Amino acid sequence: PYLQDQILPDIIPSTLPGYLVSSDANHIASKIQVPTLILHAHDDNVVGNHHWYRVMLAGQGNKNIVGMMKTDAGHNGFTAVYGSNWVGCVIKTYVEYWSPGKFTLDQKCF
Repeated sequence: PYLQDQILPDIIPSTLPGYLVSSDANHIASKIQVPTLILHAHDDNVVGNHHWYRVMLAGQGNKNIVGMMKTDAGHNGFTAVYGSNWVGCVIKTYVEYWSPGKFTLDQKCF
């Protein structure tokens, strides 16, 4: 609906194909300046694997981008497949890894 409302006409393209092209992460992958973890499930039937691979290739050489592809979880079903704490533990571990201080693996997570 926001495409039709033209809320940000100078920023958001007026067509869905135009929006999808402009929001493609491949355009910014090499310029990301904060640690970014891109998590994907191989069996995601909404966002195909080729999107994940393309972003990883576009960000190749950028130390701020890392990715993880799990075999299953569909489209954002990691909690259902790996347990209610899994996503939180991945985020916590990733943030601690990039934070100053001593990094240790939380035994409750792994």
